Amino acid sequence: MPTTPGLGSLYGVYEENSAIQDVIETHNNVVHDSHELHHTIYTTKAMKNPTQKATLTELTAQIVHFASHGVSDPTDLSESHLLLQKPGSSGPVVDALKASSISTSTSLGRAWIAYLSAFSTAQVRADTLLDENIHLTSAFHVAGFAHVIGTLWRADEDACVLSARCFYRYLIGKGDIGESGAVARALREAVLELHRAFADRPNAWAPFVHFGA
Repeated sequence: MPTTPGLGSLYGVYEENSAIQDVIETHNNVVHDSHELHHTIYTTKAMKNPTQKATLTELTAQIVHFASHGVSDPTDLSESHLLLQKPGSSGPVVDALKASSISTSTSLGRAWIAYLSAFSTAQVRADTLLDENIHLTSAFHVAGFAHVIGTLWRADEDACVLSARCFYRYLIGKGDIGESGAVARALREAVLELHRAFADRPNAWAPFVHFGA
């Protein structure tokens, strides 16, 4: 979602997509050149400015990655949502992918990792509900994704790009993304890299969290 109706553009979305594609292409080229057939070749599908309906049908992938605006609802936690878009009478309008819709999704297939590179996807803003573990990140967990990466507050765009690049480079480079501990270690490596790059800006390197075991 590089553009969102009624909101500012996210310049980092293009860079984030390119960073992920570069990591995967580099890995696939190494595997091809080495002729080691037991290593995995990865394929990707990028969806630019998708609708909620189209997105829900694609949650059968082993890994899903969102780069968009996100909203943590201050009163109804199940209304927290990622901002997608759909056609309107006078142009595109926001199409909300809500936590309630995600958590009740079915037929998720190979669901393994959901990476939510958006604002406040693991934040609870309702003061009276701080003890409730209901937000976008937990919704994907309930829907069947074993591992979910989210953010505790508004994420810096440059940090999002670097985090995604480091996360997938480590995860794919280790060879077995199906090993549970690899996901947490990949995020740890990404956060360490972010800490080095944004040492004087904890708000930039600290919001990324992992839900899973």
